[in-house]
Amino acid sequence: AATNSKALPFGAVLPLIDYESDLGYAMNYCYFTVLTVYGAYGLFASDYLILTSMTIACAQVDTIAVTCEDLSQYLEIFGAENDEEVTDLMKTIIKTHQMHIRFMKLLHKRFSLHSFVIIVSSMICIAIASFVLIKAFWINGILMIVLFFWQLVTVFSAGGVYMARVEDVQMKINTTSWHLLPVRKQKMFLCIIQNFQFIAEPSALSLFSLNFQTLVTVNNLENNLILSPHSNYVSYFSVLENCLSILNAPFQLLGLTCNRGRHDTQAKGLTIQGH
Repeated sequence: AATNSKALPFGAVLPLIDYESDLGYAMNYCYFTVLTVYGAYGLFASDYLILTSMTIACAQVDTIAVTCEDLSQYLEIFGAENDEEVTDLMKTIIKTHQMHIRFMKLLHKRFSLHSFVIIVSSMICIAIASFVLIKAFWINGILMIVLFFWQLVTVFSAGGVYMARVEDVQMKINTTSWHLLPVRKQKMFLCIIQNFQFIAEPSALSLFSLNFQTLVTVNNLENNLILSPHSNYVSYFSVLENCLSILNAPFQLLGLTCNRGRHDTQAKGLTIQGH
């Protein structure tokens, strides 16, 4: 049914603008429409770039695994008689490994801060959207939660799949028939095995690793932030108390205390009774 009410896409408005006027409504509607289109493109473009880069990294370590299998098959069939063929295969392994190390350093330089910002901002947005969804039944919050959770899954899953491939390749390198090599080349291959044990794991500013275990930890942290000890409601008072305790800690270290009387008076009006 047609209505004269001015509905906005996300139920949010620009500050300092009368959204009920025709001009204010048009400005708000155009802004959030453009934000929806270009914001989605920007978010997914960065996610796909991370996925593409980690796919290339997985392809590089898979190349090393395939070359090691070829080396094992050649040694088991022909032995180390053709020194030139064995040397070429080992050169391929070493060069691919060196290229992979440079590529991972470049990824860390380009995406480390980017991953950190995505993780922190997505966690905050999920917590806020979930809180408003529970308290005000904000339906649009479901879309926001799915969008930001997709970003978290993308970042952590890309690193998790990569580390799973690295562990598989490490096993294949260790099971290579390198004992059939001449003694000199055996020492060289031992260096390859040793260096591949210290592959740099993708991380966000080296603060936490990007893998499935961290994804589970982040998910549990989100649940603790969103849900209170009560099952049917979220207490504003508990959230306020946590924030005040954090803000008051530096003052306590300096021998100072915050003005708690005013906060206690205001907090009484914020406490929500349980169902």
